[in-house]
Amino acid sequence: SPSASLSASAPAPAPEAEAFYWILRAAKNGLPDAQVELAQLFLDGRHVHRNASSAFYWFRRAAQAGHPLGQLRLGAMLVDGAVTGAGAGCVGPAHAALPEAVRWLRLASEQGCADADRLLPVAVGMASEESCRQHQPYIY
Repeated sequence: SPSASLSASAPAPAPEAEAFYWILRAAKNGLPDAQVELAQLFLDGRHVHRNASSAFYWFRRAAQAGHPLGQLRLGAMLVDGAVTGAGAGCVGPAHAALPEAVRWLRLASEQGCADADRLLPVAVGMASEESCRQHQPYIY
């Protein structure tokens, strides 16, 4: 039949494209593991164009659902200043993002995430240092 020959001759989707489709579908349906996986794909630029904003969005969704790896990665992105709007050429976080980074890293740490245990003191130190700079005048 003509329809059988059409389906037989249509190229099968690449395994990566099919995997991305299912991960995206699961993430949109609220599965935190899929949200973390999708975010990492966007962050690394695997099977999609690298997109830090999309990675940030999906890490946030997973973090809000209580996923410790989502909380860690979101906190790390906030510490790194990856998508906080700090401005082109800025290195480091937008300082307003540091308290949020500390909050997510604490939550991940409380769930036993060793990487969050290591990054949390750095974020706390950066937040404290910036807080001191904002509230204490320079002495000349």
